[in-house]
Amino acid sequence: MPGLVLDPDFTFNALDARLEALGWQSVRVGSGLASLIPGEPELATWRRGRVRLIYTFNPAVRLRMLDVRGGRARGLAKALPLLDATRVQALLASADRAEVLLGLLAARVVKGAGLREGIRAWSEAEDPLLSKVAAQTLAGL
Repeated sequence: MPGLVLDPDFTFNALDARLEALGWQSVRVGSGLASLIPGEPELATWRRGRVRLIYTFNPAVRLRMLDVRGGRARGLAKALPLLDATRVQALLASADRAEVLLGLLAARVVKGAGLREGIRAWSEAEDPLLSKVAAQTLAGL
């Protein structure tokens, strides 16, 4: 299963409660450093049997990702609010720089036929950060 990009409004506490209800056990929360946003750790791990979920959170753009290691996590994608290609496309069309950056980073995982055009447009932007991230995203598709 490829990584999952969670809805940025789905808080860590909501994720933790949902995963617990699905039978996942929290193994580790936090990186040992203080979170930039209180109550929103940037790293966490859950386990169910031999399968592990690794959660990462980029507070600058609110990118929430889950990676599955050691097996399959059946039904997980249906049980969580995820960003899909339509939502990523909307982020790429936003006038808000942070939303565009979230869309560019999410597009690396969320594949969609219509995303390439939106990413390509940002690769030619005057904003050096957005154009660099867009070019890197295009190169990885």
